[in-house]
Formats: sequence, structure tokens, C-alpha cells
Amino acid sequence: MENIETLLLGPLFPFLFAGMWCFVLFMLSKQSGWSRLAELFECKDRIEGKYYRFQSARINKVQFSSALEMGINELGLLLVPFLPFRLFHKRLLIPWEYISAKPFKKFFSSGYRLTISEDRNVQIEVTKRQFDRMSHYLNSNQ
Repeated sequence: MENIETLLLGPLFPFLFAGMWCFVLFMLSKQSGWSRLAELFECKDRIEGKYYRFQSARINKVQFSSALEMGINELGLLLVPFLPFRLFHKRLLIPWEYISAKPFKKFFSSGYRLTISEDRNVQIEVTKRQFDRMSHYLNSNQ
């Protein structure tokens, strides 16, 4: 005879997993500041521009490792997580005039820290390669 845990967790596991996944994504949205940025810079439509898939960035203390699509055009920086991570993470289009950049160095990494003027509590760390793709637009607005 099976024990009670097996009887309860077997059929309930998909629901428990889905609930935990939703909770984790909600917390990441809050911790990273993505939800605050979405209030200011939500972009409902896909716009024209150069898109780079499987991009990584650190937003505040949350690392999005190869989970972002990053779009760059004359309007601004577009960020959108891949589908499994999109819940509570709306598509963002941050205009260049709201972004300032400074280089940073850590123990084993370096890159650029983007600060958003409308919410200075949110900082986005990108690699030098990512920064080089957007620097033309940033320099023309600063």
C-alpha cells in the first residue's frame, strides 16, 4: 500500500510546481525592479530594430542568464524575457534619454551599469559587447 505522501503529491505535483513557478517569477519581478520599470516603460507591441537573443543582464541583484531578448533601435532599449520567464515581466522599451551608463569592474567581471533616470533604484548591468551595440544611441542622447 502506498503511503499518504505519494497519494497526495503525485497528482498534486503539477499544481504545486506551477504555483511555485508563478511565485518565484513574481518575486523576481519585484526584486529586480522589473515591475517598477513596467509601470513606466511597458511596450505592448514588438517594434522594429536589431534583436539579440539569449542575452544575459543583471537587473539590480537578479541575474537573467541567457534568458532575455534585447532589442536596440533609435527609440530605445527593448527588453523581454523568453516565454517561460515572461509571467510578471512585461516587455520594456526604455527610451535612450532615460538611460545613462558608467563602466564598472567587479572581481571577475566588468561591463557597464545602466541607470534609469526615472527610477534610480533600478540598475541594469550589461557586458561591454552589449554596450558597444547601444553606445551609438546612448552617446547621441547624452
